[in-house]
Formats: sequence, structure tokens, C-alpha cells
Amino acid sequence: MGTDTFAKDPVPPEAHTALAESDRTKHRLFADLAAALLQAQVRRLDDAGHSCIVWFRQDAAVQVIRE
Repeated sequence: MGTDTFAKDPVPPEAHTALAESDRTKHRLFADLAAALLQAQVRRLDDAGHSCIVWFRQDAAVQVIRE
């Protein structure tokens, strides 16, 4: 999962490392949750964050729905 643009822009440069670690932690949590469910999966898109995926990566959202 990428970082949402609106989340990264106001963050000072010295906090970008912490923001990246937060993104990695959220990805691990979502992966663990998906592993516990029968039909769930996590697909990582580094160029779109969770809240903007349907705006920036419509192709990926449509592909997942079709599958």
C-alpha cells in the first residue's frame, strides 16, 4: 500500500521515515488479516494509497472486482 498524497504532503521531511514504517506496519496487519480469512487477499499498489486507490488506480480496482 502506498502513501496517500494528502497524507505525505503535510508531513515534514524528517517524518517521512516514520510514515514509511507506518505504511509497512499497516500492510503487515492487512496481510495477517487476509491470511486468517478464506477468500481474502492483499494486493499492494505502491503508487496509490488506501483512500485514493479508486481515483488514481481505477484499473486495479476494476481488475480486482472482475476477478
